[in-house]
Amino acid sequence: MNVQTKKKAGSVSSFDRLLILLLCCLMLIPCLRFAAVSTEASTAWPSFQSGRPVRSYTINSEKKYQVYDKNHKKIKGRSVKAGDILYLVAVKGKWATVQYPYKGKRKTGYIPLSVFTSATAPQSKKISRAEATTYRRSSGSKTLGRVGKGSTIYTMTSSGSRVQIIYSVKNKSGGIRYWQMAWVSRADYTKMTTVTTPSKLRITGVSRPTTLPEGSPFSCVGTILSNYRIKEVRVAVRNAAYETVSRHTAYPNSYSFSLGQIDDYIRFDHARAGKNLYIIWAKDEKKSVMMTIPFTVKSSSSANTPSSGSGGGSSYVLGYASYKGVNYKSQTSDRRRIKALDKARKMVTVKWKCPLTFPTWYNSEGYYSTTKSTDGTVSNKFLKGKTYVGIPFSMVDHSYDDDDWNRFIRNGYTWNDIAKPYYSYTNKTTAKGSDCSYFVYQCMKAAGANVTYQTTYMMYNGQYYTRIDKSRLKPGDILLISHHVRMFAGRVGSKYAVFEEAGEGSRTRYKLFSSSELFGSGYQAYRYKHW
Repeated sequence: MNVQTKKKAGSVSSFDRLLILLLCCLMLIPCLRFAAVSTEASTAWPSFQSGRPVRSYTINSEKKYQVYDKNHKKIKGRSVKAGDILYLVAVKGKWATVQYPYKGKRKTGYIPLSVFTSATAPQSKKISRAEATTYRRSSGSKTLGRVGKGSTIYTMTSSGSRVQIIYSVKNKSGGIRYWQMAWVSRADYTKMTTVTTPSKLRITGVSRPTTLPEGSPFSCVGTILSNYRIKEVRVAVRNAAYETVSRHTAYPNSYSFSLGQIDDYIRFDHARAGKNLYIIWAKDEKKSVMMTIPFTVKSSSSANTPSSGSGGGSSYVLGYASYKGVNYKSQTSDRRRIKALDKARKMVTVKWKCPLTFPTWYNSEGYYSTTKSTDGTVSNKFLKGKTYVGIPFSMVDHSYDDDDWNRFIRNGYTWNDIAKPYYSYTNKTTAKGSDCSYFVYQCMKAAGANVTYQTTYMMYNGQYYTRIDKSRLKPGDILLISHHVRMFAGRVGSKYAVFEEAGEGSRTRYKLFSSSELFGSGYQAYRYKHW
């Protein structure tokens, strides 16, 4: 072979160059395909400025998910399982391009988008206004991390009490480290995406007392308004030493609240002579406001003067008032329950004329309870000559039912018989009548129940009553809390009718309560064990 022949043998022809170029192009195709999918999907999927894929987790409950090739055909032996960390590269239609773990490496493949979420693309790009805990799933307690304040958020979809988002995770220098797909609670989502505006909480239209005669009532008038939900309202009357005369707290959870709703609880007629304060405090989700109104109570020389002498007699025993409450007999046919409720009705409707003026119950909050006569007169005393319905509330000598009370009124009594201090109270208070637990005891005894007298605490822990679900309540069951007990008389629509001996109102009464008023304040349903 000559030199010329060797040259020709070692040279590369034009055809060979073309062939080599084609082979190089074929080797680059996988890389080009990866870039092409991302570009192709950018019309439906936002392009994140970091250029990194989204870190994600599968959400369905199946153990494994099949991985497919670009033609959406199954790749034999390739799958991902629930909980695998996947990198969501792009989305097109119902398919997601992912990087998935395989034998310690990351491979690129395709899986149905439903493995992640029901959404086809994120929506609503926002900047997070608050931090929030993130979760791996739409339910469950397994956390993933936290969304930082100022992170970019894309909303995906919602499920139950959570919202799926994609959010940016920052590095130490403040740049985006990677993108994360996760779930947050609806409450946190609202905080992150809601534009915060200043609170406009205000108290307006308030009626202002200036000078009141001692024992005079005054109406609470006014409205509390806010552009945020009003969480708590406190209203009180305090004396010059800032001691509580009367108070009440409400939890509206609304954008407006009328002070008229708590008018029955705020008793200006309990304020003593001298300087006093009417205080209104309100709090919404952002701030609180307070209004303090000073007023003067003028002394009444006869306001606290007790009656002297004695009184009583048959002319003061008036029998029973007409009953206009729930028809409990239509809600139970149990004779024992009906007997108990008949006794409660008699104790609630006993009608009598007051022979002497004597004080009402002096309660633990430091003021006399008020009571109302049949002509509408409201006072913190039972007034001579006025007619009342119900047995007075007492915790001094509280063993009176309707028969005992009629006998007591008929036989007569002195002011000292009916007004005595209770334990360490320095103030005189009603000394004869009934308390709540004795009221229930008399009703149960009238029904033939084998019980002895028990305080409410003893009822909780005693041998006579067992707790039941409120859905099982029947007329004749009791509603119990640590310091009070009521007898359930039946349902009136959505209301619960009760018979009780109450310090509020200072006598036995029939009253309707809503479910939230009863069970929201801690009452529980109990039943006599042998019924």
